[in-house]
Amino acid sequence: MTIFHKVSVSGNLKYLQDTQMIGAFLGASMHIIYIILFLVYKINVLLWFNIFFSIPVFIIAFILSYKGRLKIPPVIGTIEVAVHQMLGVLLIGQETGFHILLFCLIPIGILFQKWKVSFFINSLIAFLLFLSVVWFDSGQFIMYVLPAAKLTLMRVINSLGLFTIVGLILFYYISLNKELYNQIQETNEKLNEINNELNGTIEVLNIQKDKIESQHTILSEQNKSITDSLNYASRIQSALLPQKEILEKTLPDHFILFLPKEIVSGDFFWVSQVDQKAVFCIADCTGHGVPGAFMSLLGIAFLDEIVNRRKVLTPNQILNDLKTEVIKALKQKGKREEQKDGMDIALCIYDKKSGQVEFAGAYTPLYLISDGDIKEFIADKMPISYFFDIPQSFHSKTFKVKEGDIVYIFSDGYADQFGGPNRTKYKSGPLKEYLQTIHNMPMSEQKILLEKNFDVWKGNQEQTDDVILMGVRF
Repeated sequence: MTIFHKVSVSGNLKYLQDTQMIGAFLGASMHIIYIILFLVYKINVLLWFNIFFSIPVFIIAFILSYKGRLKIPPVIGTIEVAVHQMLGVLLIGQETGFHILLFCLIPIGILFQKWKVSFFINSLIAFLLFLSVVWFDSGQFIMYVLPAAKLTLMRVINSLGLFTIVGLILFYYISLNKELYNQIQETNEKLNEINNELNGTIEVLNIQKDKIESQHTILSEQNKSITDSLNYASRIQSALLPQKEILEKTLPDHFILFLPKEIVSGDFFWVSQVDQKAVFCIADCTGHGVPGAFMSLLGIAFLDEIVNRRKVLTPNQILNDLKTEVIKALKQKGKREEQKDGMDIALCIYDKKSGQVEFAGAYTPLYLISDGDIKEFIADKMPISYFFDIPQSFHSKTFKVKEGDIVYIFSDGYADQFGGPNRTKYKSGPLKEYLQTIHNMPMSEQKILLEKNFDVWKGNQEQTDDVILMGVRF
């Protein structure tokens, strides 16, 4: 009979179908255990809920998955888990651990066909329901009071349910990637063959050693030519950065600590004034050296277009437009194999008339020191490049400043520098403390002290990344 015939699906959906069927079977089995438990403990509301709702839901989910209809099972499964766990925690109490099982919604989100959206939605639902229980449930709805031993047993059963769901998702991913694993194994075998060939080639190369040494002089000359070209490129990059006269006119009391790792830099700073508003920023492009320098040239050109030509004067919109231009220029589509080039940035607009500062950042925070106290303004956790499939906007943060207040914006190069007695990263905490220590000094002296502190920490270690740190006193 066709009603008992399994509808097979193709490709990766085959693993999804099998996982949904196993999940529905395990869900039904788990709820049979619940029925027995609620029957013994005389928890009638949840007993009838499991008999007339939960078990039918998982039976329907199994049948739909069996027949190849994969869209509905995770939806009704999500609803059942959310309602069941909320009823459990409200009617029996948080000691049962039912509210922890709400996090089963997160792995269930992966069982949708369009899992990127559903994973986000299910995660949001799980956290909102969990927080609502933690914040607002004080036991006012409890109908069934159980002794400690029974609560412990119920908590253990719920924990097993959570582990079962996680195990199921692991099964799905292992199955999904099994073919990829086989391909990797084949590739490894080919690489071993290539390695054997290379070992033979090494012997030939050893014979040619004398010839290579004779070419050393030629290579040295070529290296000098490349270095000269990089030095010329560095002069071009420096010419595109804001010049001293513009900096002093726009930001009279400031310093910029700029320490490229190589001849050209992937970090850059940019300053402009439009009417009574001073726009200033620092940015950290992907990589350093020549690749980072190319990105910095794009960033400078795009900022000039957005601010000076289009007259966009809200920080979050500037970053949104900059992100759009970078994605367009690099032809980013979000494909797995493409380069994730982009930049992190901190951008401020200071209204000299109102004394107000607006800030927006991409992974790059801002420190404000006012009356000796330091406050950190957190940036958005996304870069100036392609970021998932969901369009997201940057956010501006506004604050007032008065005479003597200082803001600091910087790339991660300073805090990420390895050094010190244990060759560890400097980190942002010590940087914040050091800035608070020296903030009363003239800006020019702060720059000197920061550079000296950096050199002492680095010692004989190689510089990790480009470094840029800007301080502005109002």
